[in-house]
Amino acid sequence: MRTWRRIVAWLVVGTGFAIAGCGAEAIQPPEDVPRHDDAGEAEGDGDIPDGRDAEGGEVPDTGPCVPSAEICDGLDNDCDTETDECPPCCGDPSSPEICNGVDDDCDTLTDEGLVQPCGLLVGECREGTRTCVRGAWGDCTGGVEPAPEVCDGLDNDCDGLTDYPTRPCGSDVGVCWEGTETCVAGTWGPCGGAYGGLPVELCNLADDDCNGLTDEDDPGGGGECGTDVGECRPGVRHCRSGTFVCEGETAPASERCDCLDNDCDGETDGSGACPDDYACVSCACTLVCNPDVEFACPAGLACRCGLLPLDPTVCVCRSDPCYDVLCPSCRTCADDGECVPLSCPECQRCDPALGGCEPIACPECQWCDPAAGRCVECPEGTVCAEWGCMPVVEPEDGGTDGSEDAATDETADDVADDAGSDGAAPGVEVIGTGGGGCTCGIDRPGGCRMVAVLLLAAAAAAAGVRRRSPR
Repeated sequence: MRTWRRIVAWLVVGTGFAIAGCGAEAIQPPEDVPRHDDAGEAEGDGDIPDGRDAEGGEVPDTGPCVPSAEICDGLDNDCDTETDECPPCCGDPSSPEICNGVDDDCDTLTDEGLVQPCGLLVGECREGTRTCVRGAWGDCTGGVEPAPEVCDGLDNDCDGLTDYPTRPCGSDVGVCWEGTETCVAGTWGPCGGAYGGLPVELCNLADDDCNGLTDEDDPGGGGECGTDVGECRPGVRHCRSGTFVCEGETAPASERCDCLDNDCDGETDGSGACPDDYACVSCACTLVCNPDVEFACPAGLACRCGLLPLDPTVCVCRSDPCYDVLCPSCRTCADDGECVPLSCPECQRCDPALGGCEPIACPECQWCDPAAGRCVECPEGTVCAEWGCMPVVEPEDGGTDGSEDAATDETADDVADDAGSDGAAPGVEVIGTGGGGCTCGIDRPGGCRMVAVLLLAAAAAAAGVRRRSPR
């Protein structure tokens, strides 16, 4: 019974294909439909059981399949166990084939011969082609794609413009900055406005030569630095963190009172070596003193001056070697603590009785010459006076000028009386002793009498002049 049903179905299908006009090839039965050999048995695995489709799925029992023309409705209208097969669902034979994975023109081929142009046809670009493969367009091949624009008079990037007028140039690495160059007649001009850095690196934490490195290779380093004055010793200069440092040197230090030039200024134990009120003497800070002040230094110390080469006027308290040293009369303690003869000023000598220096007492009509340090007589032509040796002065015209204006007949005794009127008795000294001068009296024998007479005569002449009256 099933065999007969299949025969009827094939007749109906064949009639539908003929009506659809798909040609002889379109009415060939599908390969998966069972065929019967001469013995009438179906090829394949056997007959399709009732209630199952060709894939073995359940088929609703709607009664026997009545073949009809196949339409695109998701059903096996022609009872050939295939659903929506071509035709009619493959398309219209008169439709063009498009790239969609469907046999649009019903020639049993899908997306056959579909090739289209691709790419650009602008500037230096050229079109290529691409082919439809399994419903999708492939890559564009055989064309010329856009390229970066260069200054050559051509539109390399195919944007419709030839040779962009400017482009950046130079470098922006480190301290450098870019400039701009202009394309003229297919040739790039010079790079304007750019800064190219320095040919050598500097020690400043900057990339001066624009190579991406900062202060590389110790720029400016390697030389000697520092000083060798005093206690200082030189080192080697190196660039560290953008600045130069002197490594390995002995640098200047604060000055100390140690007989060394600690601050390397060329002076030993200079300013600042000691605190205020102290001076550096012989590698030790010593108290400054005033020699005019009694007890200027503590016990056992003496105020000494002239010990500082830089300032001899400064006096300091030093150990007193004469402390508790007692020397005999006319001897004094020296700086070494030894007793030595007392040295007196000029025209003085030490008096053992007094234990000190006293003026030298000269004989009559002599005086103490500081240059000689002894008593001497006045040279010829001078007389000894209180103020030293004075030239002898004679009265003019023997003391009278022959007129009524002549001096009176005062005698030396009258002059002496006048001298006595000043508090000195007649006949005593009229020239005193002092300042190294000599001692003379008018009534004493020797050369001093003549000196006194001459002096008194000169005084008398002067007195006569004072007593004249006008006529």
